[in-house]
Amino acid sequence: ALYTGNVRQKSALIHACALVVDVDEGGVIGHVARLLGRNRAIVHSTFRSAPAAPRCRIVLALADVVDVATYEGAHKVVRAHLRAAGVIADEGAKDATRCSYAPVIRPGAPFRCVELDGEPLDARALLAAQPPDPPRSAPRLVAPEHGDRYRRAALRRAADAVTNASDGERH
Repeated sequence: ALYTGNVRQKSALIHACALVVDVDEGGVIGHVARLLGRNRAIVHSTFRSAPAAPRCRIVLALADVVDVATYEGAHKVVRAHLRAAGVIADEGAKDATRCSYAPVIRPGAPFRCVELDGEPLDARALLAAQPPDPPRSAPRLVAPEHGDRYRRAALRRAADAVTNASDGERH
């Protein structure tokens, strides 16, 4: 079905039973599988995977069906865990509404797949175990007189650059 509502409506409509992570760097399947060995998952090579630049996709089974916010929060924690081990996930593939395709390979390319028979990931417990975000400091306000000096200096430098430019360099 085509979704055209707002984010709040999306969160109420979309639920996931598996967390999917696309790995763009460091996607050596055996290494990734060892990192996830305690979890129930499938790790498989992807279409763009190559011996010199291995990529893979992780499909982690979730213990319970989760909403969008829980999915995306757990995805962030899993990406950080992988990143700490040198496995870089695609930041653009974190949306709970993203469609993931069945494994496809290039003609003649090898296909690797590892099935891990561990426990499903408890996304809610994973999020509850995370330390709270540090408090954000208040933005430092720039004194108005400093801002005026900065703007005057920037305009003076730009005017000097145009004035001293030779023919054909003024654009």
